[in-house]
Amino acid sequence: MLLGVALTLCVVALLTIFAREWRVRSWTRHGATLAHLSRLLEGATGVALLLIGLAPFVSVI
Repeated sequence: MLLGVALTLCVVALLTIFAREWRVRSWTRHGATLAHLSRLLEGATGVALLLIGLAPFVSVI
C-alpha cells in the first residue's frame, strides 16, 4: 500500500511540473493574446455584475 501511495504522489508531482512548464511556454508564446483575452473577460465580468445589480429594479412585463 505504501508503494502505491508513493507512486501516486510521484505521478502527481511529475504532472504538476510538466503542466507548469507547458503553461509557462504557452504564456510566453501567446502572451499578447492572453492579455487581450484577460481584459475582455474582465470587462464582461463588470457588465455581468452591473446587470445582476440592476436586475431587482427592472420590471418584466
